[in-house]
Amino acid sequence: VPFAPVRSFSGIEISEETTFIVEPVNQSGMVDYLEALNNYSSAGVAPDDNFEVIVRRVMGSGLIEAGARREYFERLGTTATDNEAEYFESFKEFAAGPIFAVQTAAAPISPTAFRTNCSEAMRKPWIGDDRPNVAVWLQANKKFLDAIIEGSRRTHSYTPYVSLHSEPTDFRLRALTGNFHEERRSLAQGLAVYAMERTGTGDTQRALEILFAIHSIARHTVTEGCPLYVASAGLAIEKYACDGHIGLLQSGQLSAAQLKMIEDQLEELTPFPLLDQAISRFHRFVFLDVATTLMHRASPGRPLATGGPFSSLARIPNPHRIDWNSILRWGNVQYDQLTEIVAIDDSLERMRKADEISEIHDREVKDRANRNPIVDFFKAAKYTEPVKYVLFAEMAPAGAIFKNAMQRAETELLHTRLAMLVVAFYIEQKVLPERLPVSYTHLRAHETRHDL
Repeated sequence: VPFAPVRSFSGIEISEETTFIVEPVNQSGMVDYLEALNNYSSAGVAPDDNFEVIVRRVMGSGLIEAGARREYFERLGTTATDNEAEYFESFKEFAAGPIFAVQTAAAPISPTAFRTNCSEAMRKPWIGDDRPNVAVWLQANKKFLDAIIEGSRRTHSYTPYVSLHSEPTDFRLRALTGNFHEERRSLAQGLAVYAMERTGTGDTQRALEILFAIHSIARHTVTEGCPLYVASAGLAIEKYACDGHIGLLQSGQLSAAQLKMIEDQLEELTPFPLLDQAISRFHRFVFLDVATTLMHRASPGRPLATGGPFSSLARIPNPHRIDWNSILRWGNVQYDQLTEIVAIDDSLERMRKADEISEIHDREVKDRANRNPIVDFFKAAKYTEPVKYVLFAEMAPAGAIFKNAMQRAETELLHTRLAMLVVAFYIEQKVLPERLPVSYTHLRAHETRHDL
């Protein structure tokens, strides 16, 4: 149901065509996109069922800047973690710590060689004697990994959006705290090492529990409406799980019945959400937040702020006279187009459309004779850090590429399931099947036959 336009005191019409959403509104009369993102993401999530609460217990709050920590944990609905306590350490962090130095004193190994050793241990079964340095890392972090495995069974995941900019008239969505998706990637890497160690010792049941925990973490990371860069980390996590299944399969410890059971469980995994909400919600909100912030800084009766991130205003002729509502309407049309591009299934057609929209906007930005205020806005903003990442010329191909990555992840999982069925058939019949399942046609359609 369309909302009737409401003109805020700052001069912007608050409507679906301009601000896209009509609430919440902050004390400056601007739509609060940061609060809106938190409202969307936290709906129906309780602290005792939120995977992120477990991640904080395991990882601590080191990535959360001190000024944002209180708000972060208030939104999370739990108490802040103790920075003095022990927490999970990634391969890189462990290689820089005291335990690593002591353990490798007799047989020195470089941090780079250690991380390479860990990467290999993510895909192939191993035991402590094979990789003693990795075994030391696992022993030091096992209790944290066990906690994550248990926590992965939670059904929701809400990571609060907290800005380092407290003023509502700053670029709040361009200054979000934390790099939490990389934390989850590190946890998943550690779990993959753990799964292959359990496989090496013959504990295939625990190895399977760990691998399915990795699948769950991938889905806790790629949530509806999450930023594309977060989705990228989640898809990488999914691949760690698939690689682990192949390592377990190659160990030769599974019966045909077990393989069929695993394939059934893989088939029941929740599909990843579509990426259209990432474009239509998060990335659109970043654009709208930047545009309305610039507009507010250039509003009549207000001294023109031209320092730092607002330097673009100084290069726009008569910024007080720009029709900012037209900019917002134009931007929403572009994000609607981007959302449609991401929804295209055919990868070639998707990339063609993305390149087309990118070229159009590149030409508009470079056209010096074009004095359209909207283009002027982007000409100036092109050199401004908070704005350049929301230019459609850059967003269009990015969205198409991420859709390709999503399709590759789906195909990777299909490969894994197919491998389970093929080996189960071989165990039972002592020969490989003459014909592969119908899904093989799907594989050929994606030109991934060589990966089989």
